[in-house]
Amino acid sequence: MMYAGFGRGASLIEQYAPENMRNTETYDVWRKPHGPSGNAPASQVDEETWMLFKGSANPELAKEFLAFFYKDENYVEYIKSVPIHFFPITKSLRNSPAYRDIPMVKRWASWLQVQQEDLDKDQARPTLIIDWEDLTNKPYLLQILGSGVLRDMVLDVAVEGKPAAEAAKRGQQRAEQIVRQAGAAKW
Repeated sequence: MMYAGFGRGASLIEQYAPENMRNTETYDVWRKPHGPSGNAPASQVDEETWMLFKGSANPELAKEFLAFFYKDENYVEYIKSVPIHFFPITKSLRNSPAYRDIPMVKRWASWLQVQQEDLDKDQARPTLIIDWEDLTNKPYLLQILGSGVLRDMVLDVAVEGKPAAEAAKRGQQRAEQIVRQAGAAKW
């Protein structure tokens, strides 16, 4: 059972499961239930958050890079590096033969269908974002995400052997510092 990690999960299954079990008949995606506070499940997507900041030194060059990067013929090469984990953010690539013909995409298509359904039903959100307004009302959330606070909490427990409560307390303090530095200390 995996909480998340489509690409990592599929890769581990293909590497370590008995050969006759390396398939979606044995390992498929369970649709998440919803809790008492809502009427539909929600999922977080491992999005590609690119930002062009006001006052950037080379904004036109950044735009040119992104236009190049997201051309299907270039973007597919990036997606192929971890084909199930990196779910294309462009519909054109998701619908293209170049993507659909990737062997791992063919083998784990039902896993990708779940992600597509979450997008179609507007149930997918970027990490830490609950409501779409959070992107504008709480821009510090992306700063927290990029800071490594969450990663460090996991490593503190999993690698360093620290108690989860201690790692969470340290992470909370770091997150609060980021929020204060962003000038948004009311939460």
